[in-house]
Amino acid sequence: MSNTSQDKKSTSKKRATATAKDELLERARKAMLRLGIPSQKKLQDNIAANTEIAIGLSTISKFFNQKPILLSRFSIICNTLKLENYKLGIQEGEEAEKAEEEEQKQEREQEKFDDRIKYRMIGIPEKAGEEKQEKNKRRTAFQENTTVDEELIKRLKGFIEFVRNYYTGDAILIDIIVGSIKLIIKSGSQSGLEKIEELFQSGELNQKISEENLDITVENVSFRGTKLFGKPQLAVTIPGNFNQADIDILKNKLIEPSPNNIPIIQRLLILLLFLFLAIPLNYRRNFSSNLSRYT
Repeated sequence: MSNTSQDKKSTSKKRATATAKDELLERARKAMLRLGIPSQKKLQDNIAANTEIAIGLSTISKFFNQKPILLSRFSIICNTLKLENYKLGIQEGEEAEKAEEEEQKQEREQEKFDDRIKYRMIGIPEKAGEEKQEKNKRRTAFQENTTVDEELIKRLKGFIEFVRNYYTGDAILIDIIVGSIKLIIKSGSQSGLEKIEELFQSGELNQKISEENLDITVENVSFRGTKLFGKPQLAVTIPGNFNQADIDILKNKLIEPSPNNIPIIQRLLILLLFLFLAIPLNYRRNFSSNLSRYT
């Protein structure tokens, strides 16, 4: 009886842990590149921003070094990296939780302490921290925005100008796709578009956007089609929740009138119409020319 009681007490002090398999670890590293998370510290910041749960750097380090961590922490890391079916790639176990929880508690206290003193240590007013929080609030409000207003249009125009000024001067916006705002950018400078893609993958693009005070976040950057053929298109995804009516308004406000923006089908129809009208004219000219030879 006493042994059963002792076993229950022992079990109550343990919680499930998990260790990443090689395949899952490789997916996690690729996800960090895809999501523009350049370091484990940035991953920690993303987790705190999205879940309001503090996970220590040592726990994140254990995840990437394939050491066991609490299963709840493991799940938060995988969900933040948007790893689907991650449970298939873990090795579960049980481990005494006391040391793990104590470590988490110490790290949270240390982070709070760092936040209180970091501005004083480097001589920056604490107001700077408040301004950063306000900027994050504005960015969150942008992502949750479900209506089109002048402020939204101003920010998107600012982003397009940012692309033109720094990377490819002839960039034009040719389409916007519903859902999260997906801006389709076209340019004669493939190197300029590739530079934008490289900056996103390294995590520098959103940092530079923040420095320009544009108050938006780029969620994804990818080429449409193949780079081997001329004038590629770059799809830049900005998170949000917009319906087709909103997208139609944005298209009207942001896409500049240009022959290059006419859909391919419409251009083909215009070409066929031109040829149809041109054929009778050429026929009449040839007929008149041949007639003059006989007179």
